[in-house]
Amino acid sequence: MVVKPESISCSYRWSQFQDLPVDAASLTDAELGTLRSVWLEQKDELEAQGLVSLFTERLIREYAIEGGIIERAYTLDRGSTPA
Repeated sequence: MVVKPESISCSYRWSQFQDLPVDAASLTDAELGTLRSVWLEQKDELEAQGLVSLFTERLIREYAIEGGIIERAYTLDRGSTPA
């Protein structure tokens, strides 16, 4: 089935990109600095316990599995992938 663009209704109207404001810092959220500080503290604690490396290993494994599935290198049942 081929859908022609003119047969699709859309309420969005295209407009040209706008430049960022001169003061790009005005686009930031003041709470992000605080959240970053909290995250760094938590990350340091987790690193001290060796949990960051464990998380990273599991994340790499999951990405490798998903990459293989996307590339159709193999197929797996969802239940067989958790470590």
